[in-house]
Amino acid sequence: MNNTPPTDYSAIIYFWVLLLGAWGGIVNNIRKVRSHELKRFSFWELLGDLLISGFLALIAFWICEAHDVPQLVTAPIVGITAHMGTRSLVLLERMIARYLKVEKEYEDAKEDDQGRR
Repeated sequence: MNNTPPTDYSAIIYFWVLLLGAWGGIVNNIRKVRSHELKRFSFWELLGDLLISGFLALIAFWICEAHDVPQLVTAPIVGITAHMGTRSLVLLERMIARYLKVEKEYEDAKEDDQGRR
């Protein structure tokens, strides 16, 4: 396992990660507009997609780095995770729950949360 702290990566690495994340966010936004999930283009929706995608790109990058995933595999994982947007957050939540061995508690909390809406 790689134990490199996030502050030890160069700015160029983070530039490429965030660029891939932004690209994924833009593609996701275009998909939403074309599929009529959004009625029309919205700058604010695009900005939201870019922020979410950038955050998820960083998280995916750090996970891949921690597990010594090769760079040519990390790049598509980062892009796809960024494109998935909030859908990838749900998957990451499940992975974390499995890793921490709290799957049952996680599912119960999700059911309680949905029951309150």
